[in-house]
Amino acid sequence: MDVYGWLTGSWELEVCQYAGADLRALQMRGEAHFGWVLEGRAVQDVWIMPRIAERGPHLDKTNNMYGTTFRVWNPAIQAWHIEWMNPASGHRERQTGRRIGNEIVQTGARPDGTATRWRFTEITSDSFHWIGEALQPDGRSWMLEGEFRAKRMDPAGEPSRFHSALMAPGRSQEIVGLEDLYGCLIGSWELEVHRYEPGGSSISSNGEVHFTWALEGRAVQDVWIMPKRPERAVGMDKRVNRYGTTLRIWNPSIQAWDILWIDPVTGNRDQMIARRVGQDIVQVGTQADGTPIRWSFTEVTGDSFHWLGESLQDDGRTWRLGAEFYARRKQ
Repeated sequence: MDVYGWLTGSWELEVCQYAGADLRALQMRGEAHFGWVLEGRAVQDVWIMPRIAERGPHLDKTNNMYGTTFRVWNPAIQAWHIEWMNPASGHRERQTGRRIGNEIVQTGARPDGTATRWRFTEITSDSFHWIGEALQPDGRSWMLEGEFRAKRMDPAGEPSRFHSALMAPGRSQEIVGLEDLYGCLIGSWELEVHRYEPGGSSISSNGEVHFTWALEGRAVQDVWIMPKRPERAVGMDKRVNRYGTTLRIWNPSIQAWDILWIDPVTGNRDQMIARRVGQDIVQVGTQADGTPIRWSFTEVTGDSFHWLGESLQDDGRTWRLGAEFYARRKQ
């Protein structure tokens, strides 16, 4: 099951990117940082090219990477679910990862349907070779798009630089004021949680949520925890157990925010689009089974907000309230 744990830590990268059939490579140096997250149920990373020390404000998008991968074990398919997002370029991929022989092989597709195959090969404790390929229109040939040769920065077991690479001190200048829906939420909040079952019963509990700017300030990432960490225990009822994360990325092409929610505890994975509607922040999308959902931040002040989670019923008109959270900022 643990395909990716050996990667935790920080790595230096020699990068070769290939343009189409032209194998004259664009070469640069980069870095990657991996860490266990969400109570150890997921591995998240940050890939940065060029290196932080060499980055500037006007990098060419085709050669600019400051993105993250979420890797969550999926027992239903005995494989890892992979989500890759790079807000610096708008690149996004969804894949499935498995160990095949001595390699880790991730296969999936881009939003335009292009099949992709990414491989970790020549793996040792202190090095690996990463190969990225895309399936050609003939349906048989794989074209090499990029390869990275990685060397571990620090000895195995040393603390990772993952958290400092992921978090950002503030919003990117690429996001102007009116586009910033989530900056008001940065910080830590206590939650009063109410969940409503279809039959009419309800369950109440508590929780906490933490928001931060991430990925050079082009994204907002949060962590929702229910119940609060001091009250968590092994074997909790999944109906009241949450330890998940949202990544929110501004998408200028649609003038809205792309939202990805992942909760390894429950296996939930939801994609949404967010916009401001009046004084509210409204996220609409679908669950993995296709059920339309609507999540809203309402009654937002500097110190409190009210969150509503709804799903569309079979009649196509009625929204059922499944949960609501009353949040108050931690002092």
